[in-house]
Amino acid sequence: MLHDVNLVLYEALAETPELTPAQRHFITRRAAARAFRFRYRRGGSTSLLASALRYLRASLHLVIDERKLIAATLGDFGVPSQLAGWRPGS
Repeated sequence: MLHDVNLVLYEALAETPELTPAQRHFITRRAAARAFRFRYRRGGSTSLLASALRYLRASLHLVIDERKLIAATLGDFGVPSQLAGWRPGS
Protein backbone atom coordinates (compact mmCIF):
# COMPACT_ATOMS: atom_id res chain seq x y z
CA MET A 1 0.00 0.00 0.00
CA LEU A 2 2.84 2.42 0.78
CA HIS A 3 4.37 1.59 -2.59
CA ASP A 4 1.11 2.62 -4.24
CA VAL A 5 1.03 5.91 -2.33
CA ASN A 6 4.47 6.78 -3.69
CA LEU A 7 3.39 5.68 -7.16
CA VAL A 8 0.41 8.05 -7.01
CA LEU A 9 2.70 10.89 -5.90
CA TYR A 10 5.02 10.09 -8.82
CA GLU A 11 2.10 10.51 -11.22
CA ALA A 12 0.76 13.59 -9.41
CA LEU A 13 4.03 15.45 -9.94
CA ALA A 14 3.70 14.99 -13.70
CA GLU A 15 0.00 15.75 -13.94
CA THR A 16 -0.12 18.81 -11.66
CA PRO A 17 2.17 21.52 -13.06
CA GLU A 18 0.63 24.20 -10.84
CA LEU A 19 2.33 22.84 -7.71
CA THR A 20 4.62 25.34 -6.05
CA PRO A 21 8.28 24.43 -5.44
CA ALA A 22 7.50 24.13 -1.72
CA GLN A 23 4.70 21.65 -2.42
CA ARG A 24 6.94 19.63 -4.77
CA HIS A 25 9.64 19.52 -2.09
CA PHE A 26 7.12 18.43 0.57
CA ILE A 27 5.82 15.62 -1.65
CA THR A 28 9.33 14.44 -2.48
CA ARG A 29 10.55 14.56 1.11
CA ARG A 30 7.53 12.65 2.43
CA ALA A 31 7.84 9.97 -0.26
CA ALA A 32 11.56 9.51 0.47
CA ALA A 33 10.92 9.37 4.22
CA ARG A 34 8.13 6.84 3.81
CA ALA A 35 10.33 4.59 1.67
CA PHE A 36 13.33 4.89 3.99
CA ARG A 37 11.31 4.04 7.11
CA PHE A 38 9.77 1.01 5.39
CA ARG A 39 13.17 -0.13 4.09
CA TYR A 40 14.69 0.29 7.56
CA ARG A 41 11.94 -1.72 9.29
CA ARG A 42 11.13 -4.42 6.76
CA GLY A 43 13.85 -4.65 4.15
CA GLY A 44 13.48 -4.31 0.42
CA SER A 45 15.25 -4.80 -2.86
CA THR A 46 17.55 -1.77 -2.53
CA SER A 47 20.37 -1.08 -0.12
CA LEU A 48 19.65 0.72 3.12
CA LEU A 49 22.44 3.20 2.37
CA ALA A 50 20.92 4.15 -0.99
CA SER A 51 17.56 4.67 0.66
CA ALA A 52 19.08 6.81 3.41
CA LEU A 53 20.95 8.94 0.86
CA ARG A 54 17.73 9.54 -1.11
CA TYR A 55 16.02 10.66 2.09
CA LEU A 56 18.94 12.94 2.95
CA ARG A 57 18.95 14.52 -0.52
CA ALA A 58 15.20 15.14 -0.32
CA SER A 59 15.49 16.66 3.16
CA LEU A 60 18.31 19.02 2.16
CA HIS A 61 16.65 20.28 -1.07
CA LEU A 62 19.32 18.58 -3.21
CA VAL A 63 16.86 17.06 -5.68
CA ILE A 64 16.91 18.12 -9.32
CA ASP A 65 14.27 15.72 -10.67
CA GLU A 66 11.61 14.90 -8.07
CA ARG A 67 9.95 12.24 -10.22
CA LYS A 68 13.24 10.39 -10.69
CA LEU A 69 13.87 10.34 -6.95
CA ILE A 70 10.35 9.07 -6.19
CA ALA A 71 10.71 6.41 -8.89
CA ALA A 72 13.89 5.24 -7.17
CA THR A 73 12.05 4.95 -3.83
CA LEU A 74 9.64 2.39 -5.26
CA GLY A 75 12.28 -0.35 -5.03
CA ASP A 76 12.50 0.15 -1.27
CA PHE A 77 9.18 -1.59 -0.79
CA GLY A 78 10.33 -4.89 -2.26
CA VAL A 79 7.35 -5.38 -4.59
CA PRO A 80 7.19 -5.23 -8.38
CA SER A 81 6.55 -1.72 -9.60
CA GLN A 82 4.31 -0.64 -12.45
CA LEU A 83 7.19 1.53 -13.62
CA ALA A 84 9.22 -1.63 -14.27
CA GLY A 85 6.57 -3.00 -16.63
CA TRP A 86 4.58 -4.98 -14.08
CA ARG A 87 0.80 -4.60 -14.31
CA PRO A 88 -1.89 -5.97 -12.00
CA GLY A 89 -3.07 -9.38 -13.17
CA SER A 90 -0.03 -10.10 -15.30
